[in-house]
Amino acid sequence: MADNKCPTCGSDHFETGRIHDELQNTGILFQEVECLNCGSQWRDIYTLTTITNLVTADGRNPCTK
Repeated sequence: MADNKCPTCGSDHFETGRIHDELQNTGILFQEVECLNCGSQWRDIYTLTTITNLVTADGRNPCTK
């Protein structure tokens, strides 16, 4: 969650579910969230925007030559 507050009541008391990856190979994940104060439910959506310092299992950085 970007600001860790309920978008409805502003409470910071909420439960989160597991992170879903049903949209495989899209770089998009989401997580169900429920506010324990007002009962609002929403999805936090996560997107992969960049990769930095990529290193392969053998220690190489494929982005540099």
